[in-house]
Amino acid sequence: LDDNSASSNMNNASSISSTWGCVEDIRVYIFQKELWAGVALAFLYCNVMTFGGLLMAYLNSCGLTWEVIGLCQGASNFAGLLGTCIFALLQRFLNDVRATALCGICWQFMLLSVSMFGVLMKNPWFIIVGVIPSRIGLWIYAIASTQLFQQTVPEKERGKVGGVQTSLNSLFQTIPLILGMIYSDVDDYWKVLVTSYLSNGTAVLMVLFGVYLPCRKSN
Repeated sequence: LDDNSASSNMNNASSISSTWGCVEDIRVYIFQKELWAGVALAFLYCNVMTFGGLLMAYLNSCGLTWEVIGLCQGASNFAGLLGTCIFALLQRFLNDVRATALCGICWQFMLLSVSMFGVLMKNPWFIIVGVIPSRIGLWIYAIASTQLFQQTVPEKERGKVGGVQTSLNSLFQTIPLILGMIYSDVDDYWKVLVTSYLSNGTAVLMVLFGVYLPCRKSN
């Protein structure tokens, strides 16, 4: 009985220690300087206007063949690669990683607005025309936000901040999947796309008012 009691106490202590460690990691994340840049990045993970399963199935239901969709997916991947190159050029020109981040996320949102127009008009080509180049802005912002973390988060806290950020990204990534199960009918898919679009718009506001403008005012 004594051994069982000791083992139970050790397990309880380990559970409390693990819980406290999670709380401490979240506290560190919340109070780090570039909080809004990270939260905005997580909101972008709620985006379904990418060539994933949900959008590809919707485009196919709109009449596009899988061959055309596959080619568009390849072009989208190339656009993401192009975004990494444009980031370097934009950063060299602006010399301000926060301004670069704002440019990237605004570019993405502007083009997703074109895609949203295509959704409302039920025109798959408008959707594609918006989605493919929007990947450039997404990658610009993703790289810029990573640089902001590297510049502002102390080295000893980067593991905690990175862990919470990864968990937050995964959480938001599940939202469109859940919505896809709720609104599984193709005629209801626009509801998922609208939610995704609003999530991206919220991320833009976070970067503008939480990342870019505060830095401009302090300077």
